[in-house]
Amino acid sequence: MMSNPSVANTVPRFRRVAIDWQPEPVSARLRFGLVALATDHVSESELHRMMPPEEVDLFATRTRHDGQCDIGSLRAMADGLAASCDLLLPGTPLDAIAYGCTSGTVAIGFDRVAATIRSQRPGVAVTTPISGAEAALRALGVQRIAMLTPYVDEVNALVADYLEGRGLEVTTLASFGLDTDIQMSTVPTEAIERAVLDMDSTGAEGVFICCTALRSVSTIAPLEQRLGLPVISSNQAMLWEMLRASGYSRPIQGYGRLMADLMVDGTG
Repeated sequence: MMSNPSVANTVPRFRRVAIDWQPEPVSARLRFGLVALATDHVSESELHRMMPPEEVDLFATRTRHDGQCDIGSLRAMADGLAASCDLLLPGTPLDAIAYGCTSGTVAIGFDRVAATIRSQRPGVAVTTPISGAEAALRALGVQRIAMLTPYVDEVNALVADYLEGRGLEVTTLASFGLDTDIQMSTVPTEAIERAVLDMDSTGAEGVFICCTALRSVSTIAPLEQRLGLPVISSNQAMLWEMLRASGYSRPIQGYGRLMADLMVDGTG
């Protein structure tokens, strides 16, 4: 059946909305950026779980990573970091940007990570899991730590040497001995909790669950209750550092002493 052109031409294809409206005011919520690894299954969901949803927005981009957790692959991520940051809400101010890899920050170097991010977003607060962990441990008055990681020995040594070079003491280090992000993301939370409880924490003043690929934030409060020690994780410490850098100072319950006692000056 053929259409009637004279009828079709009387129906406008486009019509301008006729209602009056005003642009929404700029949100008062904090805006955080996350540079996550291309192979990361965990950090975004863990950060969203802990964030106060009415007060903080999280926007993520990805950076290329081959999924291997060895020193060469970790250092190779530095080459794509600037391009990844360039895709993170261009033209929109952000309160902080986190690079979401603990061992990657250590392998590349925090100063290089921060300089690369600021080359794309000048003046932004830059945080990482390892800088957050160090600041959190100091805020909690912890110098001697028992540490759980998913890493192979060469990466364990890199991270332990970094922390000890910053004046902390690793009293014991237990590891799942895994070498890919995918394997790390499949470790059950129950296994993480059992591994921490199985560590020799004698002499330790706190526990560090190291790696953003471990699903561990739900274990923090129960472990603190069982051990009587403060427990921090990479994702928790990364968020805490972003909040603190942005001036947020209200307690967040359910994720350990660090978040519950959160204060803008880092003391609780």
